[in-house]
Amino acid sequence: MNTPKGGLSEFSVKNIGGIRQARLVLKGNFIAVTGESGAGKSSLVRALELLAGKRGQAASIRFGAEEGEVWGTFREKDSGKEIVAGRILSRGTKNRSFLGEETVPFARLKDFTESRIGIQSQFSQLDLLDPRRQRDLLDSCGGEESARLRKKLAQDFETAMGLERKLSALQERRREVERTCLDAEKVIETVRRLQLKEGNEAGWKEELLSVEQFLASQRKQVEIATRFLGAASEEGLADEFQRWIREMAGLLDKNQEAALGNSFEILMKEIQKLENFARTILRDRRLAEAEERRELLENRLGTLRKLKRLVGVESLEELLAFCEKAEKNLDWMRKSSMERESLIQLCRQARKEVAQTANALGQNRRALAAKLEETVTCHLADLAMENFHFGVSLKDLGKIRPSGSDEIEFTLSNGNFSGPIARVASGGELSRILLALQVSLPDDQLPQTLVFDEVEAGLGGRSALLTGFKLRELSGRCQVILVTHEAVIAARADQHFTVRRNGDLTEILEVTGEERAAEIARMLSGTPDSPEALEHASALLKETT
Repeated sequence: MNTPKGGLSEFSVKNIGGIRQARLVLKGNFIAVTGESGAGKSSLVRALELLAGKRGQAASIRFGAEEGEVWGTFREKDSGKEIVAGRILSRGTKNRSFLGEETVPFARLKDFTESRIGIQSQFSQLDLLDPRRQRDLLDSCGGEESARLRKKLAQDFETAMGLERKLSALQERRREVERTCLDAEKVIETVRRLQLKEGNEAGWKEELLSVEQFLASQRKQVEIATRFLGAASEEGLADEFQRWIREMAGLLDKNQEAALGNSFEILMKEIQKLENFARTILRDRRLAEAEERRELLENRLGTLRKLKRLVGVESLEELLAFCEKAEKNLDWMRKSSMERESLIQLCRQARKEVAQTANALGQNRRALAAKLEETVTCHLADLAMENFHFGVSLKDLGKIRPSGSDEIEFTLSNGNFSGPIARVASGGELSRILLALQVSLPDDQLPQTLVFDEVEAGLGGRSALLTGFKLRELSGRCQVILVTHEAVIAARADQHFTVRRNGDLTEILEVTGEERAAEIARMLSGTPDSPEALEHASALLKETT
């Protein structure tokens, strides 16, 4: 038995699925786990999935228990250092994760374990049909260069999208500013010309009221003065008074003249004073000035009303606030014009960078595809699929995504058919394709421990035998744990555990020697006591050693 350089050296389970407690000391590179259907092998796989970073649920905890635990000791491939990782699932409290002697967040544990344990199940066959998974498998064959190009494309794409979003937001804001500031320059110019300030509107209205009151008074005075002086072709009150005085003075006797004295003379003089006063009123320039002032105030208030209506505000204060904001927006528009041109150039350059990186990634993938086709086809021949050709089809999407511009599809063909594996491959063929792909991956893309859960389903006879050889070959590159029903594959393992049902509990025991031969015999014939099966089992085990 070869001691593994890296991988899982010990695995403990407590109260997960049907397993009350089990401890596996893993010494080999190729470890088989067998047992009758319903014995609880799925509980062991579930525990390994939990250690590998799958989300834990209370349903995973054994019935009647409050907590479930999984613990694994990982031996680092290069240093040989051992690191313990574990999880405790709880029904009533928060789940806990551990790394070394520390309690750590689940994400940190997952980051540690999922790069060290890979689990391939029958569901992985379905996963293999996903074009995204096929793309990832192809890229993983390219090592650091593929990883660098994928990372660079994702970064370039995000940079380009960020610039596009920034440009789009800038242009949208410019359109919005243009809509809201459509007439802003004219409004601002008018506001400046009128020298509008807070309080102007109320002051103008108050002044206009005062001017109108003054004009009303002045017009009345003019009307009275005109009636007193008379029009150009008509006598006024002054003329009538003066004529009356002259006529009356000519009719007075001496006694009346003595009684009146110089009253008529005084009266005539006073009328002349009144005439002069009335003429002063008619010559008064204040009326014309008031008319001009009223017109000016009405024009200003009218202009102000139009401005408010134009920008949709109710008061002068709101209009001034609009102008202040509009001035800032217009200033931003002038400055953002240069920013927009700069962003357009940056977007153009970013799109060019994305296209170049996507093209480089596509060329890299085409080179990898040719190598992967040859390698996988060769491994399939070792798995009793001699007449099959594995292909990798790359089609241009016509657009670039963060993952590239290629649509990748795995194909399978022989003399009778050809097409995507999702359409033409059987379950047994998918199992072997999946294994061939795993064997084709570079060492640095393989996890330290690879778990296969009944991936040989649909295989038998020579196909199963050859699959066992291929799994053993893979175990020379990473630790392989195989949950299987196939005796010829289990016999190829260098360490063997069996899962048994004891009442409602699951037991996991290492089997060696005669116990292992009996387990292989059971897998061959259904009973561990058949002499023919025991003889066949012993022969299989001798072939392995």
